[in-house]
Amino acid sequence: MPRIREYGISQVDIPQTAVRPREDRSGEIIGQATQQVGESVVRLGDAIHRRDVQEQTTLSHEIISESRAKYSVNIQKGIEDGSLDVDQLVKDYDADINKASESITTNEARNFFDRQNATLKANLIRTAALGKAQVVGKKTVESWEKSIKFNGTAVQVNPVLFNETLDSTMNQIDKHIAHGDISVNDGEKLKMKTGNELAKNAVTGWMNIGADTAKDILEAGTYDKYLDPDTRKSLLKEITTYKRSEETEVKRKEKALDDYQEKVSEVWRNDNLMKLEMNTLTSKQIMNSPLKAKEKIQWLNMQEANLKKGLKTDPTVKNNIISRLLLPDTESDKIKNINEIYNKVGKGLTLSDVREISTFMDNTPEGKQLRDRRKRVMELAESNLVRKNAMGMVDEDGQYNLALFSEAVVDAENEYRKQGKNISELYNPNSKDYIGHLILKYKSSPSQLLKKLGTDRKTQFTPPEGVKETRKENESANDYLKRIGAGG
Repeated sequence: MPRIREYGISQVDIPQTAVRPREDRSGEIIGQATQQVGESVVRLGDAIHRRDVQEQTTLSHEIISESRAKYSVNIQKGIEDGSLDVDQLVKDYDADINKASESITTNEARNFFDRQNATLKANLIRTAALGKAQVVGKKTVESWEKSIKFNGTAVQVNPVLFNETLDSTMNQIDKHIAHGDISVNDGEKLKMKTGNELAKNAVTGWMNIGADTAKDILEAGTYDKYLDPDTRKSLLKEITTYKRSEETEVKRKEKALDDYQEKVSEVWRNDNLMKLEMNTLTSKQIMNSPLKAKEKIQWLNMQEANLKKGLKTDPTVKNNIISRLLLPDTESDKIKNINEIYNKVGKGLTLSDVREISTFMDNTPEGKQLRDRRKRVMELAESNLVRKNAMGMVDEDGQYNLALFSEAVVDAENEYRKQGKNISELYNPNSKDYIGHLILKYKSSPSQLLKKLGTDRKTQFTPPEGVKETRKENESANDYLKRIGAGG
């Protein structure tokens, strides 16, 4: 402990300049002078002492204030990061205080400092103890929040476990409250959060089983005790959305299955359409095919129609179907599926026509782009071959010639595919192979039109004059025109 200084008078020096007394009063005067000197020295010592007390009391204030600020910050930091150690805090505080107070030596200042120090130390210890409990409670709450998430996942997987999990969790929270790990207030908050989280996870679990089941359970009030109205309303919306997603997923799967079956069917069609035309495909093979039941009936009907003699192409029917194939996707009259033309076999179309027309049905992005270019060429061909010319004349064989041009287009595309060429070049006006250049070869000259007008047309779509036979099997449109000498 610091040494307390004592104040007193050990020796008094009599001033040498004292007034010489008269002979008869010398003793009295000397006594008075001595007393005055002593009183002066005492007053001087008291003044010095009071100054020391004042300075050291001020120092005590400074030490206490600085210590209060420093250790209040340390306690708060320890609470926040969970590192608070009350015993170590007291040791550090005592060491700092003792060192800082070494210069406090007067009894009055020391007494003042000791009182202030005792009060501060008691307050700091109480604050630290409360903070330590807060740290423990915070860690307990954090631990239970993790436990709630874990238990919530289990309930979501199996919502039947809700009551069992909830009861177990609530009992554990009560034990922590009883042991003082968490406050009663924090414990009640934790219970409310536990019930809310487990109830929400249970509803989600029921949704995974079935949206309708989850809705029935929620509307029955099973979890109303643990859910506020807004959360309940939000869960009902989520169930509605989930139900819609279930329905969408069912549709997606159905469409995916349909798309897969359609691809399988398309491969089968491509492999067997020629066999059907050549009468080498059996009815049993059709029935065992991946085609849908309705399409199997169509194929059996086409098989029966193909067996009839004299099956011919009606150019009007064929051209109409091709024009409908080339319509934009938004048009209601557009043909989007090959099945739509099967019923025309024997009613204006042959199986050979079906094979040719199927090449116009590529629905890939590249196929659509090619279809748009092909449409422009076919519209140009129709305006030249079918519609009125500048003289207002209509070629009665225009539909027939347009059908021949359509076959020429198919032949040209097939040839390009065999040679590995880019089919789009056939529809590029700047290309030497532009298919549009062939249109005029299928157009009757004015003299041919005049000659046809003077002829009694008893039958529709007859070959040009002098030609007795129609197009041969596997004969290309160009070869046929060359053989019969048709075209302008």
